[in-house]
Amino acid sequence: MANSSISLRGIDQAIADLKYRPGSIKHQVIMAIRDFYSSDESIKELDSIDIDTLIKSIWNVGYNFSKLKSKRRNFSSLRSSINSDLKKLLKKKKNPENIIIADSNIFDLTQEVKDDLLGFFVDAFKKKETGDSSGDDEGLKSTLELQQFDMPEVYIEIYPVINSLFEIFIKETGYITSAEKNGFGRVYYSRFKKDANGSTWNNYSGSEDVKGACWHQPTGPESSLHGKRNHPVVQVSIDDAFMFASWIGRRLPTEAEWEYAARTDYGYKYPRGNKFNQKSLNMEQSRLSDTSSVNQYETFTNESKIIDMLGNVMEWTSDMKTPPFKSKQNTKYCIAKGGAWNARDNVTISSRVLFKPGFTSNTIGFRCISEILL
Repeated sequence: MANSSISLRGIDQAIADLKYRPGSIKHQVIMAIRDFYSSDESIKELDSIDIDTLIKSIWNVGYNFSKLKSKRRNFSSLRSSINSDLKKLLKKKKNPENIIIADSNIFDLTQEVKDDLLGFFVDAFKKKETGDSSGDDEGLKSTLELQQFDMPEVYIEIYPVINSLFEIFIKETGYITSAEKNGFGRVYYSRFKKDANGSTWNNYSGSEDVKGACWHQPTGPESSLHGKRNHPVVQVSIDDAFMFASWIGRRLPTEAEWEYAARTDYGYKYPRGNKFNQKSLNMEQSRLSDTSSVNQYETFTNESKIIDMLGNVMEWTSDMKTPPFKSKQNTKYCIAKGGAWNARDNVTISSRVLFKPGFTSNTIGFRCISEILL
């Protein structure tokens, strides 16, 4: 899969900012590549463009092998020159989606951005030690019981895993997520609705299984990751989260580890204390009705400088639990912690929701943990 964190709008903006003279050789090269893109969907599907096909569209060489061979060198030099120009735009705060032409002749993220994303992930760990977790109720929506436990020295990621980093995982491994295999994902809606006609509040929220909803189309085929590079990835199952964590050399936190990291040594009910502050997290009252950038609420980090432990997305933990009702199959459910963007003001750090294995939605992501700091 090609890079879906870039968009046609971003590509066209970068081309316009280059200000190449129409008909110039650089303009012909970049427009020859642009002609292969008809929609944002084509960005996701296009993995490479044949260099000879591009050469034939730029120069009148036909099938003359010696001419093709000569023009391949010319094309590679022109591609390098255009990439230098695109990188210059970055220094001028232009080319906002960090677009370059990859060796496969498609538009892609710069390698520096990809390296920064991986570095961002590795750097985003905080050390935690022994602590408590607490809770009260039991159920599909419940809390973790109050308990004392010995917790090993671990490092938990500051942020949930973001779309751009998950995309690198997909591109490097070819992994197919649960939602893509199933052909659908659960899409939740907030009581707050915002569209071209204005904003309204409904008396109820809802959800439905939407065909085509997956990590790069969070609410279905009409959606994309445009403008969401730094948002937490959603529409990922517990298995998807395990696979990503294994690829990066990490693991998922247990429920107790997650809750202690959120509560800190102070045992707070909310990330910033025992008093609820709706301005400190992305929830229903925030009226965003969707995920937000993981650093949008960084002024409201907890005492350990960890962000988004409540609100924005729920997060998978590695624990499973038998639900508090009789079942013929005796299925164990996966535990997700922290309220999402559609949560109401009764959500706390101890809140948990149980989901069947394989479940995906636009409200659940994850973060990773490690015993070592790399």
